[in-house]
Amino acid sequence: MSTITASERAAAARRREAFMTRQVALGCLRSTWVVFAGFWVVMVIVLAVLTVVQARTNALDEPVFAFLGSSRFFLFVMGIILPLALLAPHVVGSGGTRRSIVRGHYALALASGVTFGLLAVLLTLAETRIRTMNDWPLVTISSSGLADSSEPWLMWFAESAYNVLYYLVGCTVGTAYYRWGGWRGTAALPLALIPAAVAELALQNEWYGEWYGQSIAAALGIGTPSAPVAVLGSLLAIALAGWLLHVVVRDIPIRGFTPS
Repeated sequence: MSTITASERAAAARRREAFMTRQVALGCLRSTWVVFAGFWVVMVIVLAVLTVVQARTNALDEPVFAFLGSSRFFLFVMGIILPLALLAPHVVGSGGTRRSIVRGHYALALASGVTFGLLAVLLTLAETRIRTMNDWPLVTISSSGLADSSEPWLMWFAESAYNVLYYLVGCTVGTAYYRWGGWRGTAALPLALIPAAVAELALQNEWYGEWYGQSIAAALGIGTPSAPVAVLGSLLAIALAGWLLHVVVRDIPIRGFTPS
């Protein structure tokens, strides 16, 4: 009769943890890909209608792709919803761990954030192409940070960073309310939003930064960050958001759940 060693048990536990992490990420994608795709279908329709209206009214001085910055708030809402939908079924119903919940949403934040950032850049380039073909004036978002529509690669990084961050912040907000209830969850809200403020200060995207990042920077007397500082600041904000999610979920009490 063979004896299972401690190292073999540890390896088996790691494999199970990795499997459960994949289950969280893939399970969320399978159940919500229609919602994610629907967001972009609606966005394309809205942008197409706005382009036609601008052309008919000769109001071509504003870029319609400025609305693409709203994708981060969509992911923020999805971040609130998805962990709450899976927390009890995954931990109680499937025998998963809280750690796999957190890691699964790390993976989902990265995948959805980078994909949404790429789609935003592609639609921005498409509008630029349409304006060029029709001899319309070219309008770019000349952000003081990295989110400059004239630099697609920088814009992709900036939008991806925003999206990843806001999804993680949404996860933290949702699980904080689940854990501590209405009053204490609301009290923890400013702490959960600190990473978003750090990213907005670092990137200062003009789409929404004029009333958020740039306004806060002006109030604090902070100037425009250099590109390396913007990159490091946004990565620091993402790391902080991920750590806060870990802190909230690592020993979160699971409410009653009866598997079907």
